[in-house]
Amino acid sequence: GDRVQTTDKLKVRKTPAGTLLGVQAKGAKGTVIGGPKTSSNGVVWYQVSYDKAPRGWSAQGWLVKVGGDVSNKGGGVVKNNAFILGKSGRSFTYNGEPAYLVGFDKQEIVSDPTSNYVASLDTFQKYNINKVRIWLYTWFHENKYVNNSPWKYSNGKFDLDTWNDAYWVRVKDFIKEAAKRDIAVEITIFAPYPGADWWSNNKTLAWLKENNINGAFSRNNSGTMSQFFNLNYSEKSNSGKTLRQYQEALIDKTATELGSFGNVYFEIANEFGAYANISRDYLWQNAMAKRLANKTNRLVSVHAQEANKNTQFSYANKPYVDVMNYRVFGTGSSVDYSPSGSSKMFNPVQRSGKILSVNESSGIGNIPNIAEDIDANTQYAWGVAMSGASFAFYQDKTITIGDSVWIAAAKRLRAIRTVFEAANFSTLSPVDSNGKEYDSLVSSGPGDKWQVMANPGTRYLVYFWGNKSNKSAVINGTSGAYSYAWYDTRDARVVASGKLNGNGKLTIIAPNTSQWNGKTGLALFL
Repeated sequence: GDRVQTTDKLKVRKTPAGTLLGVQAKGAKGTVIGGPKTSSNGVVWYQVSYDKAPRGWSAQGWLVKVGGDVSNKGGGVVKNNAFILGKSGRSFTYNGEPAYLVGFDKQEIVSDPTSNYVASLDTFQKYNINKVRIWLYTWFHENKYVNNSPWKYSNGKFDLDTWNDAYWVRVKDFIKEAAKRDIAVEITIFAPYPGADWWSNNKTLAWLKENNINGAFSRNNSGTMSQFFNLNYSEKSNSGKTLRQYQEALIDKTATELGSFGNVYFEIANEFGAYANISRDYLWQNAMAKRLANKTNRLVSVHAQEANKNTQFSYANKPYVDVMNYRVFGTGSSVDYSPSGSSKMFNPVQRSGKILSVNESSGIGNIPNIAEDIDANTQYAWGVAMSGASFAFYQDKTITIGDSVWIAAAKRLRAIRTVFEAANFSTLSPVDSNGKEYDSLVSSGPGDKWQVMANPGTRYLVYFWGNKSNKSAVINGTSGAYSYAWYDTRDARVVASGKLNGNGKLTIIAPNTSQWNGKTGLALFL
């Protein structure tokens, strides 16, 4: 078999994604004697007879041939600094290990011709931000991004029958640069608001026949394009193709061009908005998700909260859906972005086995944006995270990366990731086997509101917020020896720590109220 060596410290397992046998040092060499095999979380594994024990199965992302590279299942090549984004239960994984993703929705970063995305990704890495979301096509700036689109554009028109090769090269380069920095890329394939005038009237929307050379597709009687989600819409282009065929072509092209990159996952469509026809539209999204899953081994994501209504049951039992995206609980002025609202939003599907995510936040309903109130958004982010979901702030303009607002938000995201990784978050759950929240395990604490993630009897993560006090935290039904740490959620600074023993309950002395902010909250891990 091939001679290989590790590019970093690399875990060795008894079987693919199985029992941990030990760790090989960076530069360790061995001979491939088995594989490749792909585990259920999408990671590719090789069985390696290392020159020194332990010997067993290792994830492909950190193995290279001595004098070459180990090829992945899709036939591409995984470079030294690449990684494989996968899934284990309701958690993302990097190379088979749990990873908590925090990031920004930067829709236009690849479409923007003025974007220095390498420098932007360096800034992401500097602040330990490990995810970015992009849109495959960005229609919302008149003529600014038309040349960075999936389709050829010339003389003021798109050609839906001809791909823009240069743009696909640009997207792939962006993904490669992100992989070098261990940054996951969520790629949103469709970005439709077809029931809204401001969407349909845009001159840079390729799907409208006045904006392309293909003679399709038409507005409806109201001047919009709500038929975008109609799988059986019959209008055809000059070349005899239906809208669905063009949509499926974009799905297929995306899988072919980008599916071999280990650090990507795909969202079918951006939020549907308040003009969605849910009984029709979820059929469209399910059909597109199923097609994409058949074309790629990468994770497939859907927007599960159409029209700000919880339609997650349309997707929770679908084997081809890996990730379910949300935004906020409620609509309009009744939006509840408190941690309690997030719990209500996610609770019906917290045991679905899907990865849950808010992939863009703030600035809707009664939520201030991150420039207006970073503390309110911090509380919102922690509520989402404590509900078992990953989190990303909405801030689409590339030019803002690295400015004072972005840095303030990045530091808050970094704090969440720091605490969640310290707490070994993938071993914790917000609910028990019956879907009942673990919040009742706590009976008091330094904040008058709290959320709990737990592996009862072993590990606990508690988020307190609201009115501050010097009350000790009390966790019931717990005995034995524990160590604990209190974290300021603004920066993950440990403000108090210690050890204690419980006899039916644990009582943890709270830090001084001057050491934390009631709006952003206080985290306890033990």
